[in-house]
Amino acid sequence: MQEEEPEQMERIPWAELVAQPRIRRPWVAYAVIGSVVLGAAWMLGTRSPQVPPTATLPDIEAAPVTAPEPLITPTEPEVVAPLYSEADLMAVGPVTDPQSVLARAEWFVLDYFTNDGDEVHRAEVFDVLPEGVDIVAPSMPAEPYSYVAWARALGVSEADPGIFEVLVAYRQLASADGARYTSLPVRAVTVRVGTGPAGESFVLDLPLPALLPSGRADPLMAVEQEPPERLAAQALERAGAWGADPEILSSALVGDEWRMVLLVGDSTSGRWPVVVWLPETG
Repeated sequence: MQEEEPEQMERIPWAELVAQPRIRRPWVAYAVIGSVVLGAAWMLGTRSPQVPPTATLPDIEAAPVTAPEPLITPTEPEVVAPLYSEADLMAVGPVTDPQSVLARAEWFVLDYFTNDGDEVHRAEVFDVLPEGVDIVAPSMPAEPYSYVAWARALGVSEADPGIFEVLVAYRQLASADGARYTSLPVRAVTVRVGTGPAGESFVLDLPLPALLPSGRADPLMAVEQEPPERLAAQALERAGAWGADPEILSSALVGDEWRMVLLVGDSTSGRWPVVVWLPETG
């Protein structure tokens, strides 16, 4: 048996047997990307509100408007009567200080009821009075001396425009020989004081005798009893700061306060009763 000879090929097409690479076409990718972009834009457009375009209006120049002229009816000027006449305005002066009126009255009382034997001083007292006032020298003993310890204005009233009446209380010390003085009872006079256009004040006449206002408080509703020791000690301490050797004379409960009367000495060896009030819870 004849053996077959192997088949011999002149050339093997190896290049055809290898798988050829796939050729990519770029336009296909571009188309896919474009589709994705268009889809996304469509979705955003449907979800966001549509804003209408702003219309631009043409400038329109407004025509000038002329206001109508008001109708004015001629009227006669209204005549208003003045609140004050010229005479009233001329009569109004500066405001007078009440303190100056009171001080002038007190000053006059201090000088008028003082007699120290000085004729010049007495002449100056009467010189403050207006002309035409009948001035009579006071009748005094051979060597009179009198001083005014104090003088206080208690009240004032306006008798006429610019004329005031001042009630003055005073206490006088008098001596017949200049060695021993006696304290006279408190008395009162009324002094008429006038005021000028510049605000000055002056005495118009001699002093007028007057009565002192009088009155008395209601009875003191007190229950006398011994005070607590702590309150008695406080009363003695307070009175001792004022004078010497304080001593409790009496004590009473008035409402919710203690009233204690103490006898206290002074620098002249005199002893004076004084009162101290203390709260019950003090």
